[in-house]
Amino acid sequence: MPELTPSSTLRAAFCDSGLGGMDIAADFIAALREGSPYRKIEVLYFNLWLKPGFSFNQLPDFPARAEAMQKAMTAISAARPDVCFLACNTLSVIGSTYPPLLKGNDFPIFDMVESACRKLAEALAAAPDAGVALLGTISTIGGNLYAERLSCAGIAPERIFPQPCPGLASQIEYDPQSPEVRFMIRRYAKNIRANFKGDFSKLYIALCCTHFGYADCWQEIFREELGEVEILDLNREFLNRELFRWCDRNSPKPEISAEVRSKIYLGVEKREAIGRLLKARAPELESALLNYTRDQKLFQL
Repeated sequence: MPELTPSSTLRAAFCDSGLGGMDIAADFIAALREGSPYRKIEVLYFNLWLKPGFSFNQLPDFPARAEAMQKAMTAISAARPDVCFLACNTLSVIGSTYPPLLKGNDFPIFDMVESACRKLAEALAAAPDAGVALLGTISTIGGNLYAERLSCAGIAPERIFPQPCPGLASQIEYDPQSPEVRFMIRRYAKNIRANFKGDFSKLYIALCCTHFGYADCWQEIFREELGEVEILDLNREFLNRELFRWCDRNSPKPEISAEVRSKIYLGVEKREAIGRLLKARAPELESALLNYTRDQKLFQL
């Protein structure tokens, strides 16, 4: 971390295999806007989509995903951040599965796995007759890391239902409130209803993808298909566990700037759809998204 002086600057990098992590970056900006020991906050967001129509989830296996992530992390390191947030469950699972990816840097890297699993384990321990459905990308759910961590925390496997949601994150980027998004979420809810067997007093629905919180229909659709459920948005949990390091409401309000970098072209439709959800909390980030920097040589595959 940079040494604190009256002119100290904190350069914080956020990255995601898409635009879901911007939700976390926006909350970070909104919190630090109220006060920080740093006088200037520079937020640098990396959209790590690999190439048009091809993301980490399209790679054949975890070793291939780890290799691609290593190249992307090299690009982030070149930007010389003071801290990096893996604001993405997919990247967090890859990084936790291959720990060397997160080591050897000159800056700390925070991933979502620890905070997510801690929150889920606490919720399930407090409600011994409850079950949880884990919803995320193919990489996140297929990696089975969250389910394994919960089992290690003493949660019986039969209380855990992994539900991969292929294509949902990409569809949310076009329009989080679209009929297509609602259709996909209902399909996953029906699958959980049909296949998650157990006499549970309560059912938690864990959103293990940073994109998923942009959609506002989870509670409505799952209540219709499964009755009363509790939606757990793990984006909030991630920042709640980490913000205390940089936020101090007894300190002056910092100057805040933001920049968005992407290897691939980001269509206007996507930028405007996600930007609208950021504006109230972090207008700097919305502006940076609308006027992002495209760098086709950001990292090589």
